[in-house]
Amino acid sequence: MVLWLHFIFDVTAVMQRYSTAMQKQHCLLSEVGEHLAATLAVLENYKTNFGPSLSKLLKGSSPETFTFCDVNIEGNADHFETDRQVALVSLIGHLNDRFRDLEKPVVKSLSILDVNTWPLNDKPALPSFGNDDITVLCGHFEVPLTKLPGQPVIVESVLSDWESIKPLVVLAAERQLKHSQSVNSLCLWQEMWRKCGSEYRNFLTLVDLVFSLQAHSAEVERGFSLYKLVHSDIRNGLVPKTVTDLMRIRLHTPEVKVFDPKSAYELWRADVVRGRRTSVSPYGPRKRKTVSELVSAMEVELPDSDSDSEEPVSGSESGED
Repeated sequence: MVLWLHFIFDVTAVMQRYSTAMQKQHCLLSEVGEHLAATLAVLENYKTNFGPSLSKLLKGSSPETFTFCDVNIEGNADHFETDRQVALVSLIGHLNDRFRDLEKPVVKSLSILDVNTWPLNDKPALPSFGNDDITVLCGHFEVPLTKLPGQPVIVESVLSDWESIKPLVVLAAERQLKHSQSVNSLCLWQEMWRKCGSEYRNFLTLVDLVFSLQAHSAEVERGFSLYKLVHSDIRNGLVPKTVTDLMRIRLHTPEVKVFDPKSAYELWRADVVRGRRTSVSPYGPRKRKTVSELVSAMEVELPDSDSDSEEPVSGSESGED
């Protein structure tokens, strides 16, 4: 039992890392395949080697006789090894069967939008890089792209946009790599939209469509959890529009550490009939004045002695009868 529990702990740790990676807010289907391959490689290694927890338990001993919590334990090594192999083979088989759709050509082509997979150091390979993948994606998503309301995508122009935007993407990726070890693909494509969205609209619309395909349902579960916090029993009088606005802010705005409030502040300041009072002192307890400050204030407010000595004008002098 002790051997089996340590083995399960090792396997659970591997699956936990895979589950955490899949639950990221913006997780492409191509990233699911990469994390799955890494997970399967570790599980295959466990067939011939023990995991960290099991290795620590059996350090300097064998599955037949080992020590746990200062207690000598005798185990059945053959029985444990057989069960361990059966569990690993079954788990690997179930993972391959569950995610067999990742082997489809259209899913593999989605990795083209992960800039970390680009041959950034191989400049001669960049002109032809990804052309086949873009062709596969255009063929698969042709119907939704051409039926967009307003401005349908010209599918024939997507490939030419792709070839023209690649040098700009490479420059943006190199700028990111100066400050980090990997490229944040989502932020990079958002930057492309801001800088050249009108020029390469056909291709960037395809990028938007791909990033809208979530690889998990964790985001939906987060939405329900946030909804319970926003529309609580105390705040059950909120109208639907207010709830929608609050949910949109909680779900779609950037994190506090990367949020730039300048544009929001300018909108708040300008979107009023009367000007905002931005110079008002902050709320809170006011500072108490000292005795000397109170005396000085009273002296300023006291009237002059000359004005006190003046007699009021009588009615006859003022022209009254």
